[in-house]
Amino acid sequence: MSLYKKMPRRDYFLYGAIIIIGVILDQISKIIILLQDWPLGYDVPVIDGLLSFTFHLNRGAGFGMLSDHRWVFMVVSTIAIIGFGLYIFLGHSDNKLMGISMAMVTSGGIGNMIDRTFLGEVTDFIRLPFLHYPSISGGELVWRQFPIFNIADCFVTVGAGMLIASLIIALVAEIKKSKREKSEKGGKEK
Repeated sequence: MSLYKKMPRRDYFLYGAIIIIGVILDQISKIIILLQDWPLGYDVPVIDGLLSFTFHLNRGAGFGMLSDHRWVFMVVSTIAIIGFGLYIFLGHSDNKLMGISMAMVTSGGIGNMIDRTFLGEVTDFIRLPFLHYPSISGGELVWRQFPIFNIADCFVTVGAGMLIASLIIALVAEIKKSKREKSEKGGKEK
């Protein structure tokens, strides 16, 4: 396998544009929220019952997980950003869906890395009041409010979902190809 596989220029442009536009959208949205000078937890309903802007600072990973391990996320995010970026721009994404999904994850990772590096925490503000998830607390099922997030988190989550879909599609295509080759070999041997 070659280290570098040439891609069409439009693919470099597409993946680069996704990364840059995602980072810009994320950072502009966070700057707008920070300029409001809201106290933590301040909530502004945008669409009653569906969408609110709620000011929150997150020291952990996406959706507030593991808030006391900032350095772990800095290292993991840096490795993921560099790894995905190299994989994309060295031309190794097997299809456009995979390339786009990796560019989205990279963009979101960069957006949140900027916050962690310069602010020490990530600015979150998107809240979906209608969305809850089940959890067990004290042996009982409770419904918790879905965590507050930001545009970078959206890019990472949607990109990761698309990446999983692209891998499943590639796996199914490979299985079909393998079965077809086996049946063609079997037909020739008879």
